[in-house]
Amino acid sequence: MTLLFRKPAWFVCLVATHPLLLSSCSQSGVASAPTNSASTSTKAATTATSASWQGTKVSTDVLVIGGTPSGVVAAIAAARQGAKVILVEDRAELGGDIVYAMLNMFDVPMRPNGTSPVAVGIFGEIYKPLGVAFDIKKARALLEAKVAAEPNITLWKRAHVQSAWKNGQRVTGAVIAAMPGKTNAALPASQVGVTAKAIIDASNDADFAARAGATSFVGRQAGGRDNKQQSVSLLFSIQGANWSKMEAYVRGVKPMAAAKRIGQEYASDVAPTTSKEVAPTVKQTTPQKPVLHRLGGVDGNYIWERGDVVQNYVPLNPNVLALSVNFGKQSDGSIILNTLNAINVNGLNDADKARARNEMNTELKSFIPYLRTSMPGLENITLGQIAPELYIRETRHLRALYELTVNDVRGQQKFPDRVALASYPLDLHPYEKNQRNPFGPKRYFYTIPLRATVPRDIDGVFVASRCLGATYEAAGSARVIPVTAAVGQACGVAAAWAAKKGKTPQQIAKSATDYGAIQTYLRESGADVGDQFPTS
Repeated sequence: MTLLFRKPAWFVCLVATHPLLLSSCSQSGVASAPTNSASTSTKAATTATSASWQGTKVSTDVLVIGGTPSGVVAAIAAARQGAKVILVEDRAELGGDIVYAMLNMFDVPMRPNGTSPVAVGIFGEIYKPLGVAFDIKKARALLEAKVAAEPNITLWKRAHVQSAWKNGQRVTGAVIAAMPGKTNAALPASQVGVTAKAIIDASNDADFAARAGATSFVGRQAGGRDNKQQSVSLLFSIQGANWSKMEAYVRGVKPMAAAKRIGQEYASDVAPTTSKEVAPTVKQTTPQKPVLHRLGGVDGNYIWERGDVVQNYVPLNPNVLALSVNFGKQSDGSIILNTLNAINVNGLNDADKARARNEMNTELKSFIPYLRTSMPGLENITLGQIAPELYIRETRHLRALYELTVNDVRGQQKFPDRVALASYPLDLHPYEKNQRNPFGPKRYFYTIPLRATVPRDIDGVFVASRCLGATYEAAGSARVIPVTAAVGQACGVAAAWAAKKGKTPQQIAKSATDYGAIQTYLRESGADVGDQFPTS
């Protein structure tokens, strides 16, 4: 069967402006800095001082690197506090994984009553009009419009970080350059030196922070195991499905209570092993029901956790897994599936990512015919689009002033410098085949400390992404977009405060007066910093 890549009008521009579209690339365009992983392909980090720069130079209060959802929220938050912001994205569109990995479903932290602690603040302005599962074109347009509505934000797309500026351990700015072969009318020159009072790295892999000298560990390294990372996904869409038949099947097999409609009470077919940190405190792992019994529900354009659909599929490739399926319907009638995963992938290694992509592309040749017989409504499906990039869940974990642990999550820690309330399960996708998650789908209410966003080895930078300071187990809960977006808002407010007060991120994170002021700003803007945990 021929695999088709059908490109709607909005997608053609991505192909035309992104020469690496069919082989996954980094979120920020910054070369990977050295890590402890021998298998990671890297380029030497480049740093200099602003005094040596002879080209065009501009200054700003806050520099945000990465047009991810957390980067967009961070830029908006800083701008609304009166800071002048430059937002840099190396590709043609904002949205990160939403646009480039076709991730059209939010993993939403939930309270017991069915509401979400992160569906407030700036992320709430994105989540409420989109919902749990959403149309990618609508999401992309919403993110672009919200940035355009902020007069304090200057957006540079198709631009990347060429080098970082440092004064001792303080990061003071960066050289921003147009992507090779691309034009960008917003840039005042092909290369621009930017001095910034505070910098936010919102790239998925914390590339800028790593380049500037922030240390990190990769995957499970700090757990005393190895540098393996969670499995990666290749999302794709199908056409020709009968949604009404699919809905009827799901409702007939297992009706779902309204309070559980978000679906995350039923964990994916996930599985890590416990680290040295967890082993002494986890006496018994949570029993895992067979995949057939982990059946989710249906709500509007979203059908989630259909383990029964893939229970009989045996992947041809030993690195490929077919996990419990999530379906998200698009406005054009196509349906995006999140199910195919690949293990043994280093998300910082281009060769690994290309191999995994090819393996799952090949797997689709047998998986699509299988799907036609696995669920009512899929009998006549054909393959639609394949995501231009992999959905990567884990790479670096920042060595921060504080690193969130799984015991912080399970102990429902309320930190004095808390900036966001989270309640998502410890959801780690497989590192190896035939693993089960020792934590299960239970939700714990815990807070994210501002210190977890501040590197311990450098100053001047906040990290607002899945790479924030956390052990790999704790990151399994904190990594999801709604949480990192809430963290992005906190980093945006903190960066604006740093610019206003002439202080560094480390100074602010260590000062009760400063982080207290940031908490006040967050509360006033509608964010939930975790002052009160839900009790029912």
